[in-house]
Formats: sequence, C-alpha cells, structure tokens
Amino acid sequence: MNVIIDADACPVVNIAVNLCKEYDIKVFLFCDTSHIIDIDGAETVIVSKGSDSADFAIVAACRAGDIVITQDCGLAAMCLSKKAKVINQNGMIYNENNIDSLLFSRYTAKRARMAGQRIKGPKKRTEKQNDDFEKKFQSADSKVHVKTEVIFLMKKITKGIVISVATAVLAACILFSAAASTQGGILSTEDLSNPPQSYMA
Repeated sequence: MNVIIDADACPVVNIAVNLCKEYDIKVFLFCDTSHIIDIDGAETVIVSKGSDSADFAIVAACRAGDIVITQDCGLAAMCLSKKAKVINQNGMIYNENNIDSLLFSRYTAKRARMAGQRIKGPKKRTEKQNDDFEKKFQSADSKVHVKTEVIFLMKKITKGIVISVATAVLAACILFSAAASTQGGILSTEDLSNPPQSYMA
C-alpha cells in the first residue's frame, strides 16, 4: 500500500508525510511543473503542466488499497473506481455513498459561476481541520491504523505469554508440593528441579 497525494495546494502534505515516515509507508507527491515540491520522506512525481495532468497521472498510478489524498471530488471518483481509499484535506472520506452528491454539487457550482454568480471561497483553514484530517487518516482502515493495532496487540500477547508462563510455574510448584505432602515429605528446590518420574511420564 502506498499513499498518493495530490500535492498542488494541499495543506496537509507535511502531516501525512510525517505520519507515513513513522510507520515506514511510501508516499508519492504528484504535482506539475508550476509547483515543485521536495519533502524528506516522500518521492515527488512531476508531470507536465496542463489541465488535469496531475490528476490523470494519479489515476494511472494508484492501485487497489492505496490511499489518495485530494480535495478534487472528480479525481476522487476515478480513484474510487480503482478500489483506492480516498480522503480529503479536512478528513472527509470519499465513498460510494457521498461521491455522487459531491460531484453534483461541484457541477451546480460550476454552472452558477458560468452564469455570472459569485460563489464564496473556502474559509481560512483552522487547526481543528488539521486535527480532523490526522485522526481520520489514521482510522481510514489504512496501514497506519493497522500497524498501530498490530503493535498494540503484540504488546498484549507478549504480556499474556509472560503471565501464562508465570502461572504455569506456580501451578507446577503447587502440584509438586501437593504430591510431596501426600507422600509425607516436603519438596526442596532440588526436588523441584528433579520431579518424581511419575509426573514426568
């Protein structure tokens, strides 16, 4: 799995790259020649300047299971058709339930602009939007989330093994002590290291 970022004017590039570096996930930044981006921990793919040139390159590059970060719902729709997971810069996850309405909203907004209507631009970005993106990015059924869960489970399993071994040793000591009591004796440390043959069978 790779993370592919539509990096032209993307405000969460650094957040995504830093998270992916932590979990050793490959990141590819796609941009055209008018936006040269160079960030440690990511590979930059530069395409020729042109209408939607970066978008088409991203669609060609993404595979099933990849995560694509973009604020372009048209690009999101094409990536979803290739079974990629797609999230925008505010943490909204594109899926088959919302993509049609998002595309229709974009279409009506474009028609309104062509008719001369003024459409309000996006509000100034807030820190909360960055936080929302980071949380959703880590919980988007991605490798980041999976690796976090694996580490947590391994710690629990390791702890469980230690407890199980300690419990088994304690149970063995109790068993041998009970056997010794039945035979009228008390087991020493040496006895524990050399249990009766009847218990070794």
